[in-house]
Amino acid sequence: MENKSEDFIIEAPKTFESNENIYVFNVKQADGTPIYLESQYLYDVESKEEEQQLTIPSKDDLRCMSNIFNKLKSSFLNKHEEWFEQKFTSSVLDDLFKNFLQPNVLENCIDLTTSLEESVLNKMNTMKTLDGRHKVIPKFCFKTIILNTESNKMTCKVVLDDFTLPENDKSKSNESEEQEQHESVAEQLDTIEPIDVVQESDEVKTDELEEYHFNSADLDESEIKINVEDYLIIYKYILGQIKENKIKEIEKICHEKNVEIEIADYEEIFDDSDDEYLRSDDSEMSDDDTFI
Repeated sequence: MENKSEDFIIEAPKTFESNENIYVFNVKQADGTPIYLESQYLYDVESKEEEQQLTIPSKDDLRCMSNIFNKLKSSFLNKHEEWFEQKFTSSVLDDLFKNFLQPNVLENCIDLTTSLEESVLNKMNTMKTLDGRHKVIPKFCFKTIILNTESNKMTCKVVLDDFTLPENDKSKSNESEEQEQHESVAEQLDTIEPIDVVQESDEVKTDELEEYHFNSADLDESEIKINVEDYLIIYKYILGQIKENKIKEIEKICHEKNVEIEIADYEEIFDDSDDEYLRSDDSEMSDDDTFI
């Protein structure tokens, strides 16, 4: 922050036309930069009041602020003869220069008299809280010294220049923003009329059996030959599948139509008919034992 080996820069005072008894001194560090104190601790700040008394939560901040005040007073004491004919003694300046650190007897702590920049108030007002109070990590700026010769009082204006949020509040803030974005997207989607999508398919599902046309034009000729015994095995297998399908189809039809048929065994009927059919085929094939 400030260079402890050098005084602060206190510029020549400026007066107000409306009140010549008020003098304003801009203050800076020795290198010409503003006097900042970037805290690492949480402060409880209201978002409604421009002027506030903030409880200082740490001895580190309290020690640093006390050093700044003492250095401002010392720097002013060393420079004031350039602007005033009357010389101030250290004791007179102690009475004149009001400390921005004030004891809080009720809370048994020390408060900082500070002002909130308009940008800081606006930033806080965008953050939702139940009581308008915020836990923030502040950045203070010690901007000016104001001397009122009529009331014999001199003060330093300390401004809450900016702040950051603790990590857990940042994550909550991000979650809140994401939730608002999701809700906004959902609202936009609700306004879009649904579109009926028709999917084209080369294959239509149905319960009905369809004949499959197999293209054999491009098949090569085969030298495989089937004798009568092989033919009968294939024939019986196909016939068995046909019989099974017939039985299932008849049972399905009877069940759907609530039809009762006095048949003990479907398979026995088909077996008898199949045997007769096969015997007729065997007699026709017995005359020719050549390969097909």
